[in-house]
Amino acid sequence: MVLRIILSFSLFPFIASAADDVAGKAVNQLGLGLLRQTEGNSLISPWSLQQSLAMVYAGANGKTREEMKAALGYGEDATALHEGFKRLREAGDALVSEVDGIKPLHSANRLFIAGILPLNSEWLELTRNSYGAEPRIQDFSNLTAATKTINDWVSAQTEKKIPSVIPEEALDPLTKLVIVNALYFDMPWDELFTKELTQTAPFVLSDGSNKNVPLMFKQHRQRYARKDGFQIATLPYAGAQLQFLVILPDDVKGLAKVEAALTPELLAECAKMPTAEVRLTLPRMKIEPPSIAMKGALQKLGMKAAFGAGADLTGISKPGSGNDLMIDEIFHRTFIELDENGTKAAASTAIIMRPKNGVPHEIPHVVVRCDHPFIFAIQHIPTGACLFIGRMTEPAPVAGEDHQ
Repeated sequence: MVLRIILSFSLFPFIASAADDVAGKAVNQLGLGLLRQTEGNSLISPWSLQQSLAMVYAGANGKTREEMKAALGYGEDATALHEGFKRLREAGDALVSEVDGIKPLHSANRLFIAGILPLNSEWLELTRNSYGAEPRIQDFSNLTAATKTINDWVSAQTEKKIPSVIPEEALDPLTKLVIVNALYFDMPWDELFTKELTQTAPFVLSDGSNKNVPLMFKQHRQRYARKDGFQIATLPYAGAQLQFLVILPDDVKGLAKVEAALTPELLAECAKMPTAEVRLTLPRMKIEPPSIAMKGALQKLGMKAAFGAGADLTGISKPGSGNDLMIDEIFHRTFIELDENGTKAAASTAIIMRPKNGVPHEIPHVVVRCDHPFIFAIQHIPTGACLFIGRMTEPAPVAGEDHQ
């Protein structure tokens, strides 16, 4: 089974604004662009990546800035963009108090800075005010200790679901700055699945073969739409601000066609669909891949200059003295676990920078039976922005359990 994961997450305040539209579109656009570069089970969340990349964009100029703007879907108004991402962060904080006794979302940004790097005060102020990114002086001469410090911080922020994001030997003595985002999501369903209704049943794989997996069942009245060649169904989380989104092809081999037809606008529309009585069958899911390098995927989207000698990131560090920066690599790691009770998900993004010269009962209903490959998402309902978006092609049973 091929397994690739990219995670991004986005949250918006409860009253949408022009800034929300800019940030929300960027989140959904990046999620789809990266999803289409993966195979098999995949998880894409435009939030963790966009939080980190937007901070780099704040210090980019010239061709580097133009490429990032186009590749990441940022639009012309940088002020609205950063305001939108700030409101995402504030909306996440607000969700903590929305559901009594539940802390559904924790997002944090941190700058790990070589002590000799002269950073622009304007950039530091923007990253602190809009992204809550606090700077920390880090000694990169001791690579083992520096890697452990960053990974330990990520692990603590994600309840150990992301134990590390930076692989061994990813840093080197020329590393000057590492921009890190950590995200943790833990939310119960608005109405839990009844475990006794979970049954082992066939799930049709992409190659046409079957695999027996636990399939959960729930009947509820929620947002639903029938489109040309696929169905869209939702499952709300507690608090009514977030929903799990399923995009299920009619044809068991029709996932690629449906995926190609998705747009950021269609994803946003899923938050406004009419309701119907839905009988939903859904597999448990757990996806826990290793950290992956994102440079190649972002270059395919058109973000190229930032990774080479032509990078212009002079808005971050003062030019000269061998401190003209470029992005060395971007590492990303994700986690998701979904069962009868709810969903836990986590992600982290680390952008490593170095000097360029260093190189129930019967009532009318519809049936949505997710027993073949489908697309899924976790969506913020007021704005339609997808916190997570992914693809499930081969679920795995929970070890040690056998439901009949």
